[in-house]
This record gives sequence, C-alpha cells and structure tokens, in this order.
Amino acid sequence: SSPVAALTFLVWDIFITLDQEVEAVWSKPNKYYTKWVFLFIRYFAVAMQISLLFAGTQLATNFHYTESDCIKWYIFQEVGTQLLVAAVEFILIIRVHALYDRNRHITAILFVLFLVENVVMTVTLVKVVPGVRFDAICIVRRSPSDLVIFAVAFVSFETVLFVLTLVKFLVALRNGWGRTPVVYLLVRDGTWAFILIFVTLCVNAGFYLGAGNSAIAAIAFPWLLSIESFAGARIVLNLHALS
Repeated sequence: SSPVAALTFLVWDIFITLDQEVEAVWSKPNKYYTKWVFLFIRYFAVAMQISLLFAGTQLATNFHYTESDCIKWYIFQEVGTQLLVAAVEFILIIRVHALYDRNRHITAILFVLFLVENVVMTVTLVKVVPGVRFDAICIVRRSPSDLVIFAVAFVSFETVLFVLTLVKFLVALRNGWGRTPVVYLLVRDGTWAFILIFVTLCVNAGFYLGAGNSAIAAIAFPWLLSIESFAGARIVLNLHALS
C-alpha cells in the first residue's frame, strides 16, 4: 500500500545516510537548535507514517473507529503535516538568510510571510474539518474544496523561497562568484527540493480533486510526508558533506 511504500522509502533513506547523520547532527552540542529541527524533520515524519498505518488501511478494521475518532485522527494528520512543513521551511529560510548575507529586512519579510502562510493553513483546516466525511476505517470519502487553499498557501511561500534563491544565484553569476561550491550547492539543493515537493503536492492535490469520493483520494498523502522529510534532511546533510 501507499503508506507502507512511503514509510519504507523514508526508513531506507535514514539507513543509507545514518553515518552522515551521526557525524553531522548527533555529534553537535544540544544547544544548537538546528540539531533539534533536523531530528524533528527526520523522525517525526517516521512517527507520522507509522500512525497512518492504523487508519485507512486493513489494520484499521480491528479498531472499530467512530466518526469522532476519525475526525481526531484527521486533525492529528493535518496538524502534523503542517508542523513538518514548517520545520522544513525553517531550514530553507535559514539558507536564504545566509545567501543574502544575513539581511535583516529579507529575513523579517520571510518570517512575516511564514507567519501568514501558517495562519492561512490553520484557518483553512479549522474551516474544512466539519465538512470531511469518512468511511468505517477512516478513509476520507469527501473533502471540502477549500482544502486547496492549504496547498496554495504552502506552494506560494515555497515559491518565494525558491525565487529568492534563484535571484541571488543569477546575481552571483553576474558578479563572478556564482560557481563557488557553497552557492552552487545551495541553489542546486534548493531547486531540486522545490521541484520535488511541488510535484508531490500537485499529485496529492490531483488525487483529492480528481478522485472525488473514491478511496484513492488520499493515496499520495503519505508521500508528501516522506518527500518533505527526505528533502529537509538531505539539504542539511549535503551542506555538511561539503564543509
């Protein structure tokens, strides 16, 4: 199933990069907040994926969920997703902050937009939850179309981060230092992470909008969690590998 495949991918990526993770993250003093952000991105996603196995799958038939149980599970799932997205975006903001020589105005604007994004996402979730309908094993059978606003807010902010990264790269190329290893790495990783997350989100939205009340509407959702975690972790590990 999709949740099992997404979880397997995530665990596999952790396994093949564990040596880098131990060297780059675990060895850091606990006072470094980026250490805790990384660990959250890495392992909260695993916990989320495991929880998904107990709702909307064959395992769920053993638990006899009520409508109230399904609503609680749905809220947990969506809030967890928002927290994971916020943690990855925090890492991306730090990268843009570094690219722009710690420019306070750029950073302040980004944090305001970040706050706006999360307020919009939270309000959207509060608004759509009453309209979500489930079957006996908590598979979402109907989602209000307003849920698209959640995705639009998410994509809009990540697009801003990507554009700022790309603009700085073009300026660096013009000034002759765009090919330096650090700048190249920041732009390369920012580009593939944006494209990968954007495509995954579009596929997820496509299933929600196109599948209607079908049980496959949420089939791509577990992959959104895995890709977010994968992208956030690899961005940190790749930068450490360069240094």
